[in-house]
Amino acid sequence: MVKVQIGEAKAPSYLELSELSPVSVKTQETAHKLIVEFPGGRAEIAKNPVRFSLLREDGSVALADDPGFGHGWDGKEVRVWKTLNEDHRFFGLGEKTGDVDKRGRFFTNWNADTPAYRNDTDPLYCGIPFFSGISQGKAFGIFFPNSYRSTFNLGAGNKRLFSFGAEDGDLVYYASRQRRSVSSPKDQGSWSNASAPEVGSRIPAVSLELLTRI
Repeated sequence: MVKVQIGEAKAPSYLELSELSPVSVKTQETAHKLIVEFPGGRAEIAKNPVRFSLLREDGSVALADDPGFGHGWDGKEVRVWKTLNEDHRFFGLGEKTGDVDKRGRFFTNWNADTPAYRNDTDPLYCGIPFFSGISQGKAFGIFFPNSYRSTFNLGAGNKRLFSFGAEDGDLVYYASRQRRSVSSPKDQGSWSNASAPEVGSRIPAVSLELLTRI
């Protein structure tokens, strides 16, 4: 699991309460990017403009910032844009309506007691700012711990990128990648048979604090 922080933190994090396992890392810097290798994969950070990619041990890309957008601020609002593959499938975000596969939907995480909701009603009672995805037979996960009203665009109106952001707060998120191959629920017939990304407190983590001056 990798923590990505862009810019200085406005407030302390209340999530990192337990000790994380020590991780042996190797760093390499070129004129254009910084490479951080750790067990099971590596992170690559382009310098100008700052773009983040998470790669698996075999060199395949688990997650990559969209080259044109990457991340940004609009006043206090923060947002991250990721490259969307043709075969991407998305799951999670708590209590949401519609199909299990959330690709092509736009969601708001802001818990609301909405009576008589329909198949396209959003938001609902319990929003969880974590979603997982499958692409090219391998899974990943993103956790966006922001207490402000947040939104997740999982390819709604755009076949090139997906994004997540919030009205305010720090631009911080956690990303995980899965090494072994999995099958999507569409292929297997049910969600219960599909593996989810390995996310947990016992997994070694690498904290990358990306400052705008890089």
